[in-house]
Amino acid sequence: MFKAVAELDTVMPGTKGRSPRRRDAHFYLRLFKVLVETGVRLGEALRLRRPDVQGIEHGAGVIRLYRMKEIKNNKARSVPLTEEATAILLAIKAEGTRPVGPFQDLGKNRAEHVWNAAKKLAGILGGDCVIHALRHTCATRLLKATGNINLVKEWLGHTTIKTTADTYAQVETDSMVDGAAALTALRGTSLARG
Repeated sequence: MFKAVAELDTVMPGTKGRSPRRRDAHFYLRLFKVLVETGVRLGEALRLRRPDVQGIEHGAGVIRLYRMKEIKNNKARSVPLTEEATAILLAIKAEGTRPVGPFQDLGKNRAEHVWNAAKKLAGILGGDCVIHALRHTCATRLLKATGNINLVKEWLGHTTIKTTADTYAQVETDSMVDGAAALTALRGTSLARG
C-alpha cells in the first residue's frame, strides 16, 4: 500500500476539463507510516500539536494523548515512538512549515481519498484494507514481538483487556500453533528427555 501511495503523486492527470490532480500523497504517506508505527487512531494523529510530540530530538520520543475531549474512551496515554516514526516527525519539524502540529494541514476525508486511490492503484479489492487497519497492524506486530497482551492494551488505550484479547485472539492462536511446532521440534533432543 505504501508503494501505491507514493506512486499517486506521479500518476498522470485525468482527462481535459477536470481539475488538476493534487500532488499531496507524500504528506499522507508520512501520516500513514506514523499510524502503522504508533497504532494511534487517524483522528488522534490529525489532532496532534507540537507539544504532544516529545523527546524526538533525544531519541526517546513519545506521543502524549491527554486532551480528554479529543481522545476515545477519555483515557490519556503515552505512545512510544519507533525510530521510523521519530525520523518522520523530526523531518516534519525540520521543515518548519507546521507550527501547530505535524499533520495540521491534512484532513480525514482527503486521507480516505488518498488511501482509496492507492488501493485502486494497487489492485486491492474488498473492505478490510482501511486506514484503521494500520492500527491493527501495529498492535499485531507488538503482540507478536512481545507476547504481552496487557502491553498492547495499554499501548492502544483500550479500557479493558477483553477488548484487546477479543480483537487480537487470532494472533494469540497463531502463537500457540508456533508453540506446538516448537514442542514438536524439541522432541528427540536432550531437553525433551529431561
